[in-house]
Amino acid sequence: MTIRINNSIATFLRTQLGWDKLTEIQEKTIPAILDGNSVLIVSGTATGKTEAAMIPI
Repeated sequence: MTIRINNSIATFLRTQLGWDKLTEIQEKTIPAILDGNSVLIVSGTATGKTEAAMIPI
């Protein structure tokens, strides 16, 4: 994972959830949220919208 999320969260995502990478929507939105921007996430079902909003929190 190349975006700047907390190291322990990245480790959890890899080891506990088996994620090798984030989805496209997560890669696009997490940095914007971490920069303090308000973000409206619109994407198809099962694309990782919930995680995109929750990982930065």
